[in-house]
Amino acid sequence: MQNVSDRKLGLRGSPRHLTAMIPMPPVGPGLVPVELEIPEVTLPSPLLAAVVPYEVVEAAQLTLSLPGATPPGRYEGEIKLSERTQSLVVDVEPFVSCAILPHSLVANARAGEALHVELTLLNQGNVAYEVRASYAFPLVDAIGIDRALRRFTASETKAGGPGRADRFFDELARGRGGPVRVDVHRGDGPVMPREMREIEAALKLPSRLQQGRAYSGSWRLADAAFSIRVEIGDQSIEEEAR
Repeated sequence: MQNVSDRKLGLRGSPRHLTAMIPMPPVGPGLVPVELEIPEVTLPSPLLAAVVPYEVVEAAQLTLSLPGATPPGRYEGEIKLSERTQSLVVDVEPFVSCAILPHSLVANARAGEALHVELTLLNQGNVAYEVRASYAFPLVDAIGIDRALRRFTASETKAGGPGRADRFFDELARGRGGPVRVDVHRGDGPVMPREMREIEAALKLPSRLQQGRAYSGSWRLADAAFSIRVEIGDQSIEEEAR
């Protein structure tokens, strides 16, 4: 580009959503060309930024999207918002994002049992994500609120006994299944941007889970979640059959 203005325009954000608030340029809303070089990153050609009208007529939002694995840092280039080009500074911030497959597990199990799972994790961010060797997450009765509401509406307050509201909260408390302990047997450690990692783990269910109830919970890995739903069977019958 030729005839470059010395005034620098700054964009900031995660790689896929770099933004700035600017006066509405003479070219108006639409797509505008950007020239930018980032070492070891293949950029779209042509690279275009979007000019979108903001709530105020004279203002616009400028948005640029780069590959998700673009490393954090400051990069300089040029943008054409009018007849003249303008210097551009792009500040890419650290961004953590993961995807996992499968997304969920439905199982029949006993209280205290360990469920073995195998997952594939993809780091979609631009910095390393650390998979820890252990985690914990809560299990709750999958229909605990409905169960508590039914108990609340069906109960009658007895003289000297707990009130209906107390019974509602007592039932909610009984629906707390307790924490699931996660032990990662394979795949812990840092996962680099664009890396896929196979993970094997054991999910140790709480021993207080009640027979005949279903419980649900989610193991969080960055912004991804592996959801589980377990139906608790008759432990005594299973033990007799062993």
